[in-house]
Amino acid sequence: NIAKDEKAMKHLNQYPVINISLKNVGGTNFKEAIDNFRSELEYFIISNNYLLEKGDEYDRQSLIGYINKESDSLSLESSIKNLTRIMHKYFNKEVIVLIDDYDTPLHFAYRYGYFNEMSQFLMSLFGSTLKTNFNLHMGVLSGCIRIVKDLISESFNNFEMDTVLGNCGKPYFGYTENEVKCLFNEFNLSDKVPIIKEWCDGYLFEDDKVYNPWLITKCISIFLNNSEKKSEIFRVDPSKVIVIGDCLKRHYALRRDIERLLEGETVIKYINDHLRYEQLYDDYDIYYLLISTGYLNAQINNWEKHEYRLTIPNKYIRTIFEECFSRYDFS
Repeated sequence: NIAKDEKAMKHLNQYPVINISLKNVGGTNFKEAIDNFRSELEYFIISNNYLLEKGDEYDRQSLIGYINKESDSLSLESSIKNLTRIMHKYFNKEVIVLIDDYDTPLHFAYRYGYFNEMSQFLMSLFGSTLKTNFNLHMGVLSGCIRIVKDLISESFNNFEMDTVLGNCGKPYFGYTENEVKCLFNEFNLSDKVPIIKEWCDGYLFEDDKVYNPWLITKCISIFLNNSEKKSEIFRVDPSKVIVIGDCLKRHYALRRDIERLLEGETVIKYINDHLRYEQLYDDYDIYYLLISTGYLNAQINNWEKHEYRLTIPNKYIRTIFEECFSRYDFS
């Protein structure tokens, strides 16, 4: 319980926060993606309209320029840094910056052929915000894949990184087993825990088991609406089947390994999380992408060789793979 953590509570409400998600910053071309980024910026500014109402004229005009689409991509590269300056001046306190789904723009850019433009934009955006910014207290970037050093992380000072294959944040990537039990007890649903263990059994990070927060929350919501139908609770999202089906079509070795896992066999693979984004769709490195996005479990088999024992995390993910094999003709 974070409320009982004295060190954490000392920081409660002590800093202004810029919280921006890049999950919608995509498109079929660079201009479309930049327009979507500008929309996210506009939403943040309007949600914090005191910056417009009480800021000085220079700062007001700067923020209005973002809203009125008067700024080009070059100006937008320093937009979040500019926001930290304005908020630092307003609150007289250093600013915390939280940027989620940092990798979504890269995914769209790689898919539609403007990867170099987008990576350069993000390098400038993150670099101006998080490096040598005296208005900044701390910054956090989060996403599905590791931030590769030669692409973005050169833009940072004192940068620390962790992934699902790392050691520091393992219990914090989802709900722990004890937290799941407490949640279900809180809603008088303790009798449903066996169903959850059957379908959502957690992801193993060495000795730590964590559960997908989205799936657990979804289950609680459906149970509270008195639905007893497993088909409704664990209905497979068709979009997930399409994405995974596409991966299986393009990667024969992966398809064979998933077949082996479904048959109960053991699969051991060398996993490299120090790679460029462009490599994620290669035959060899697609495994890391599936581990990072929760479709495969990875437990260390040999540290020196970077070998991991792969498993299917739970019945829900197994159902997605089975649906792929029943729906698609891989011959």
